[in-house]
Parts: sequence; structure tokens; C-alpha cells
Amino acid sequence: MTKKNVNIDVTDVRVFPVESDSTLCANVSITINEVLVIWCKLIEGNKGYFISFPSHSYKSGKETKYKDDVFFLDGGVRDIVTARVVEAYEEETEDEEEEKRPKQRKRK
Repeated sequence: MTKKNVNIDVTDVRVFPVESDSTLCANVSITINEVLVIWCKLIEGNKGYFISFPSHSYKSGKETKYKDDVFFLDGGVRDIVTARVVEAYEEETEDEEEEKRPKQRKRK
């Protein structure tokens, strides 16, 4: 398979942090090239963050299997999108941490 010249621009990332004890960090809305919006989840795994895209389940015999509904054909593009989502998540959670810190009073 030859490498394709891919023109992708992540034009908007909206992060909705989730407070839980699980590996789920946030629900995320990703806008690509101002024409496609994908809802996904940001997960913290053993090797760092990754994006979990929408999928559906189906039966194969007695087994339940899952198939991704959205996926990238180029791993480099996936890395670009993941990096933008993680950057947005870290900015969002940094802002939240600053809001939670107590304000210092000015000394007279």
C-alpha cells in the first residue's frame, strides 16, 4: 500500500472531562475539516492515552464481538488526532485545577 497525501485538519476539539475511578478520562467531540464531527472517548491505558471511537456489537456464534464504526486508515493521521485531543484534555483539566485552588489573599 502506498502512502497517500492526506489533508486533514482538526478544526475543533471539545473535551468533557469525566470524574470516575475508571480509565475513562473524557468524552470528546472532534471536528475534522469543519465538515465532520465524531464523538469519542479519551481513555488512559497502560501505554498512555488513546481514543476509543464509536463501535457496535454483534454476535458471532455464542461470542459477542465489537466492530469499530469509525477508524483511520493511516496510523499517522490517528496519531495527529490523538495528540490534539490529549492537548485539549490537558488544557481543560489544567484550567479546572486552577479554578479549584484556593485564592491567595493579598497582604497589606
